[in-house]
Amino acid sequence: MYKTIIRPVVEYAGPVWDPHLQKDTDLLERVQRHGARFVTNIYKDRKPEAITKLLKTLQWESLQTRRRNASLIFFYKCQQGLVDFPIPDNIAPGDPRTRGQHRFHQQRCATTQESSSFFHRTVRSWNKLPEITATAATMEEFQRRLATYST
Repeated sequence: MYKTIIRPVVEYAGPVWDPHLQKDTDLLERVQRHGARFVTNIYKDRKPEAITKLLKTLQWESLQTRRRNASLIFFYKCQQGLVDFPIPDNIAPGDPRTRGQHRFHQQRCATTQESSSFFHRTVRSWNKLPEITATAATMEEFQRRLATYST
């Protein structure tokens, strides 16, 4: 019930509106923790390590990890021209003559809101990916490598 009704609502448009304040991220993660207790019907043990163990048992990734992966997948689609959503001019691909050719360069941001926007936030995550993941030839291959990288 949680995966079919609640999580899709919480993740709706996640790549675009991903919160940048820790307090907002914590509120979203709390929804998942409550969902884990509901699904397993375990309410007695309220220790933080108990819910962490419960999430691992259920094999649920954190919502923050799921949002990051969804953002990276959407960025891959933008980069490959699979969606009609152009990458802004202030974000430029790396130099193909260097080892970091899969990385992107971005101009400094003047505000916190700008640095927390989709492209700037996602480029920071993209630049941390291994080259083999970022240079995947197909969408399926990228998703498979991203899943391996995330675990």
